Amino acid sequence: MDPQHYSLKRSDQWKWEGRYTAEEVVSRITEDQLGDDWLVAPFASEEPPVDARKFATDPSIFVARRQRRQQIEDRHAEISANVPTPFLLTWGKRGLGLFFAFLLIGRVTVSLFFPHLRGSGMPPAAWFLLIPAWTVGGASLIATAIGLLQKKSRVSKAIADSCRP
Repeated sequence: MDPQHYSLKRSDQWKWEGRYTAEEVVSRITEDQLGDDWLVAPFASEEPPVDARKFATDPSIFVARRQRRQQIEDRHAEISANVPTPFLLTWGKRGLGLFFAFLLIGRVTVSLFFPHLRGSGMPPAAWFLLIPAWTVGGASLIATAIGLLQKKSRVSKAIADSCRP
């Protein structure tokens, strides 16, 4: 997708000016003889600017950059999908699911079968159930965090290995 509008600025200025089409930018560069100290960037974009002369010779430079970036992102996503999921990440997610299911089942059980206990605090027997549940939840959270770090490390290594000649 080609950017619709562009902004211009001198390299020593901080403020971008205008909202020009590609044709207007090229005509300003050629007619006004804007020097090498002028920069062009897509309007309201984070895209890094290019030299005005470079833009005048190739107005589709931002489209080419975006396509190149998209190809790299697609390749990285493909590599990421092919990296095996770490053991800790798999079991951490399962443990978190079990933890939340246990809390939900406990809440429903107390609400249905022991309505007289609602709002009166927790009986000692509930602590015997909650302590293991919170332990499973905490251990699962730690395992998931370590698994995510392992996955990120493996993906980064696989991407780096794919970039080597």
